Amino acid sequence: MVQRYQHEYSILIFQDPSNADAKFTPISPSLVDACWERAEPMIERACAYSNGRFTPESVRDEIDKGIQVLWVLYKGDDDMMVVLTTSIQNYPDKKMLNIPFCGSDGSESYWHDNRSMIISRLKDWASQHGCSGIELSGRKGWEKVLSPLGFEKSYIVLELEI
Repeated sequence: MVQRYQHEYSILIFQDPSNADAKFTPISPSLVDACWERAEPMIERACAYSNGRFTPESVRDEIDKGIQVLWVLYKGDDDMMVVLTTSIQNYPDKKMLNIPFCGSDGSESYWHDNRSMIISRLKDWASQHGCSGIELSGRKGWEKVLSPLGFEKSYIVLELEI
């Protein structure tokens, strides 16, 4: 069962002291309109790997309903480099922060350079929301990117279209 976020978030801007140029923040639902035009193409590229499960419109609908939260990694004050979404997944015996989508402007190095800060902030967010971990499913390359930060491959997903 997916948990809905029930309120606006206070303005939370996380900065890495070693890279003051990078800012990572969850976007309150009331502010999504202001950045969606720039975030949507990055979400669209991520949706392409969902095999038809999601479109940018359905992701936006879940953000508007409080099911997913939009996060943005900015370079400087307004240069959007990476967007991702999170949701809280309630399993019968465990609660996890899920990262359904992550996309960038094509500057993959900016994600790599700031991934430790991003995951650290998501760990804090997960803990604040009673989650015992962070999960994501995605392309094989994510294992290489995230294993240095403590992520481990739990299982693989196979699918068959009918």
